[in-house]
Amino acid sequence: MTNTSAQEEAIRKLFYIITEVGVHILIGVFHILCKEMIDMLPEIIELFR
Repeated sequence: MTNTSAQEEAIRKLFYIITEVGVHILIGVFHILCKEMIDMLPEIIELFR
């Protein structure tokens, strides 16, 4: 019984780490994309004038 609970704990920790890393990567990518869009805003506004 102790072996399976230890494995479950390890799997849970691994899943948590993967989720945390994934979320941070997504936030990073989203942040970079938003920054690019903000930098391009004046050019986009110029196009509509």
